[in-house]
Amino acid sequence: MNVRNFLAAAAVAVLAGFGTAQAANMDLCQQSQNWDARVKACTALIESGDYKGVMLATLYSSRGHAYNKKKYYHLALPDLDAATRHDPANGLHFHRRAVALMELNRSGEALEDVERALERGHETDGVYLSRAVALSRLGRTDAAMKAYEVSMKKEPKLADSFYWRGWELARLGRDQEALADFSKAITLNPTHRKALINRAGAACRAGEPEITVKDNVDLISRGVIRATVAQSYLKRAGYYKGPIDGAFGPGSRGALRAWAEAGCP
Repeated sequence: MNVRNFLAAAAVAVLAGFGTAQAANMDLCQQSQNWDARVKACTALIESGDYKGVMLATLYSSRGHAYNKKKYYHLALPDLDAATRHDPANGLHFHRRAVALMELNRSGEALEDVERALERGHETDGVYLSRAVALSRLGRTDAAMKAYEVSMKKEPKLADSFYWRGWELARLGRDQEALADFSKAITLNPTHRKALINRAGAACRAGEPEITVKDNVDLISRGVIRATVAQSYLKRAGYYKGPIDGAFGPGSRGALRAWAEAGCP
């Protein structure tokens, strides 16, 4: 969030005498991590007709960001189009639009918006990672790998940079290197489900059954993988002989270990 814009909005609200309801909406629109509440508050402010120019762009951008978080990318895009139109100097709006475009499989346009964001001085919120992922989806693997390196240097605590490079390495069959990247992502964010799932797979292919077992047990205990589904799979593979009861005890874990030691067939 652009703090300068938020403070300006708050000042406008006070000077115009909009009252506590509008001030509360401004706070929700700019700060709330409850995305439904943010959408509702931003919508009320946009429809009030009281904001124009840069401030109106900030409201559209904030609502578009909330739609991105809700995975409603088709709704995010027109809001972010409006934000870039009302405030074309703000790189944040272009980066948020790049996120929507990427998820709508418009990676070429997303890359163009990432470059616009960087040209306007926006260098946070994972913008360098967005560039790397866009390059990857466009099939420009060598450029993507270099871009991941830049992202890691610019935002070294961003777990997703390591996750996505690990995904790229695994796709290229470089599982030992992928394993290291997935592990780094998990160190930075222990709840990173995709990193755990992909590390388990890379560990299997790299001949690291201990990691495979540990990660799968972790995923089952968190409910990411249902215990009954894991038992059914292990039974079909010929490693589990017990009941499909969801009680992932010693018998189930022994079957999981035998499966992992066999290379996860």
